[in-house]
Amino acid sequence: MNWFSANGSGSTVPAGARGSDADAMNGNAVMYDAVAGKILTVGGAPSYQVTVAGVVATEKVWLMITTEDASAPLAVGFASCFL
Repeated sequence: MNWFSANGSGSTVPAGARGSDADAMNGNAVMYDAVAGKILTVGGAPSYQVTVAGVVATEKVWLMITTEDASAPLAVGFASCFL
């Protein structure tokens, strides 16, 4: 995952991994509590178009908690871990 900024000429900074997901293309992410920096991510697949035998879309749901320091690691866990 990456952080994107539109300041100046723009920038991209790595945000770290989404838990144990190697890739999760076409998944969804929603910031549902901006004050606390909570982002919920759901689903995704290891490829946009290629289906590999036995590799299917993920059913994982992650909750990430951001900080004001974009270079700091995200707190990431299965959504049920934070309930």
